[in-house]
Amino acid sequence: MIADHNTALRDLLTASNDFAGRTLSVEQIEQLVKYYALVLKWNRALNLTTITQPEEFKQRHLYESFLVAKYLSPSIREAWDLGSGLGVPGIPLSVCEPTLQIKLVEANHKKAIFLGEVVSGLELKHVRIENCRFERLAAPTGEVALMVRAVDKMGAMLSQILRLGYSVGQLVILGTDALAKIVRQEIAGEFKLEIIALPDSQNRFLINAKRFT
Repeated sequence: MIADHNTALRDLLTASNDFAGRTLSVEQIEQLVKYYALVLKWNRALNLTTITQPEEFKQRHLYESFLVAKYLSPSIREAWDLGSGLGVPGIPLSVCEPTLQIKLVEANHKKAIFLGEVVSGLELKHVRIENCRFERLAAPTGEVALMVRAVDKMGAMLSQILRLGYSVGQLVILGTDALAKIVRQEIAGEFKLEIIALPDSQNRFLINAKRFT
């Protein structure tokens, strides 16, 4: 079944003339297919994602990660993926922007091991893994973008994420309009906020906050 899914995803990606403003190279397609295969391989043991069908995986995990790259500020030199889990958006972002320094922050030890296998298997030279809770991270600099994929109970964690994010150059959250409202209230005056509706979704947005310079 995994082989059939891989073939289906490869065909979908090959047919994508405009992938969040990019044209995928053959090498990128093969990296993304290999990533998909690793997710499917580890998913039963680690419960990485419920989104496993090729079309939905392409749209929700890969396309949206490439969309993050589209909105990254040119001043950003490093991106931190908080609570990385299956590696979204950090892993596809590294395929999209192979020279960007990326830190995958994941507290779960087994998931961190999975991420290590992905980084090694895809030969992602500028990705490193931090197996810790994001609250333990040192304060980032203005050349860092924090990236967060919204999960259940994200609202309760958002204040801690925003506290870490006050020193960064950019904050990117993939989440709901309810989270967008909280972000707008918390960082008004410090960041320029842009809310971008995600394709094929009724209530999911890319919340893009860039620090005023």
